[in-house]
Amino acid sequence: MIDRLTTSVLSALALAITVVAGCSSGSDSPPSGGDPAPGPGEGSTAGTLRGAVEDVAQAGIVVCLDQNGDLQCGSSEPRATTDTEGQFVLNLATGTSLSGLQLVAEVPAAAADAAGIPADVARPAAAATAGAALVLAAPADQTVDQTTTQTTTQTTTQTTTQTTTQVAGSAPAPVAIHALSTLVSAAMLANPGQDAATAQDAVRERARLPAAVTPLASYAGDASGHARTFGSYVAPALRAGLQSARTQVVPVNHVATTTAAATAIEASLARYLDVTTGLPYWSVSPRTLVSETTAVIGAASTCATAAPFRLQINTADAAPIVDRENYLQATLSIEPSAAFPAGFSTTTQIRGRGNSTWLQAPKKPYRLKLTEKAALLGGGSARDWALLANYFDRSMLRNSHAFCLSRLTGAEYTPAHQFVEVTLNGQDLGLYLLTDQIETGTDRVNIGAVDEADTDPPFLAEIDTKRDSDPDEVFESTLGFPYAVKSDATVAQVAAIQNQIARFETALTTLANPLTSPRVSDLLETDTLVDFYVITEYLRNNDTFISSTYVHRRKGGKLIYGPHWDYDLSAGNSSENGNSATDGWWVRTLNSMYGAELPGGYLTRLLADPAFAAHVAARWHFLASQQEAVFAFLDQSAATIAAAQQRNLTIWPPDIGSGVPGDYVTELKTWLGARRSWLDTQMPAAR
Repeated sequence: MIDRLTTSVLSALALAITVVAGCSSGSDSPPSGGDPAPGPGEGSTAGTLRGAVEDVAQAGIVVCLDQNGDLQCGSSEPRATTDTEGQFVLNLATGTSLSGLQLVAEVPAAAADAAGIPADVARPAAAATAGAALVLAAPADQTVDQTTTQTTTQTTTQTTTQTTTQVAGSAPAPVAIHALSTLVSAAMLANPGQDAATAQDAVRERARLPAAVTPLASYAGDASGHARTFGSYVAPALRAGLQSARTQVVPVNHVATTTAAATAIEASLARYLDVTTGLPYWSVSPRTLVSETTAVIGAASTCATAAPFRLQINTADAAPIVDRENYLQATLSIEPSAAFPAGFSTTTQIRGRGNSTWLQAPKKPYRLKLTEKAALLGGGSARDWALLANYFDRSMLRNSHAFCLSRLTGAEYTPAHQFVEVTLNGQDLGLYLLTDQIETGTDRVNIGAVDEADTDPPFLAEIDTKRDSDPDEVFESTLGFPYAVKSDATVAQVAAIQNQIARFETALTTLANPLTSPRVSDLLETDTLVDFYVITEYLRNNDTFISSTYVHRRKGGKLIYGPHWDYDLSAGNSSENGNSATDGWWVRTLNSMYGAELPGGYLTRLLADPAFAAHVAARWHFLASQQEAVFAFLDQSAATIAAAQQRNLTIWPPDIGSGVPGDYVTELKTWLGARRSWLDTQMPAAR
């Protein structure tokens, strides 16, 4: 337990209040006359509060004294704006109370972006009229340094009244408003009547902050620099929490959102703290805290299944689709539905797609290439789309379940998807999943523009043992992994991409020496690999590091794992390699494709690092904590598609099981529950 701060320590904090009389004139001198201000017993002061918004050192940020406790700057509340260094001077009228109040800084989106506090790219952006993108706060009454007037009564032979003025010593340091102080404000709001010192102690204990970090101190006062580092993790998560809330409720309750976000952030900081460094594990980025905060606040809206609509396709002259190479001309139409009230029609090309489903299943998957871009799933417009048959998955939900986990872990891009009932040339084909095609683009895997002259190109690649790409676009990595480049690239650029992968694989051998460069963290957004691994291990996805394992890189950036794809043979739905079992490792011991010298792909070497292994365990425990919300999603999805799924099972009778849609969903949830139980016993205990 962290000892409670004494008054002397608290008064030394950089977060303090400068209060001087005569604020209405802007003077720093005591008043020369007039009625005295109410005494300290009434919790009233008058004067000036000076300070800075430290996470956003920019001009024009509105700062106010939040007198009604809603964490917003109302038109009648005392306010000021920051200068170019983020500093402010807030003048208060005589009699203004500070007791239990918060200073609030409302940061617009452009200012947050410029300060390097990004929005959550995995969530819709807030509307321009939605208000501040980020709300920061700090307790207003943190110190006893203030100018007060006190009236005392002395009894002698006669009763007289004597007025004396008590002036505090030297003026305290300016107030600092930043991400860590916001956690303290949230603690006070969640516990009315709690003072700043007690709230600060509680935050430090819950978040397990090292002793050198004082949440109410200015970043500049922390010689270690750790406070600013922690702030760089907390600020994006606070912004993400508000962004998540705005996708669900209008207007947003800022107090409820901020206190919920603070609770999630403190739990995350504690989960990922490396006690050997006093900082988050080297493999953790702010994205991890962002995803956990938005999942806690927006779990109910992160994953949802919309009612299926009917999609009709007619090929020219009703020609059959017989292969995966040759497109046929066709028309596509969507009947009026909630998604398309007026219906929709266009021309397209269509061909087969997929591997095992195309080759082994009677119900075939397809690829569409529209003549013109269209927003079939309500998001960005595109020409290329996929129709997944899900023939081997009788629950029909394994792919959409994996997409849900992808969103919960904050993947920057998760394929959009929608259940549809397909009619091809007048024949009902049953229930399909219409999804994005995995490709590069602004609304898909966004790697930026690709220039043929670029010698260090951005790219999208797939680990794929089938290697069905052009021979000029495939290569084998240093460690023997088969890569297929899926983005535009010249022969020379493919060689450059191969070199980028080789540098990463070489860096894996330097984990024991943190001074060796390049380090893995220099080349890989490591937490994306952690999230990819945790999901694929949980689901025992048979294809992991064999096929459908994507990695991409933006210009000048690091390698990023994702997007997630192809999970119909996961979660107990394949007996190959023993993957129907709920017990046992799969991904970290995988060796059936590459031999015993490379078990687990890249994971074996990384898991040998204690910090990386602890990060994996912590991330697993977070994902496991979301299972109840995910099961609610599965139940909602099952109910939404039940009638269409029953029609699908009538068209394609199951070779196993009862043929009752709900039974297959129950089997899926039972498997997932048992798998979670086993992993819980194998991962180090949650903090």
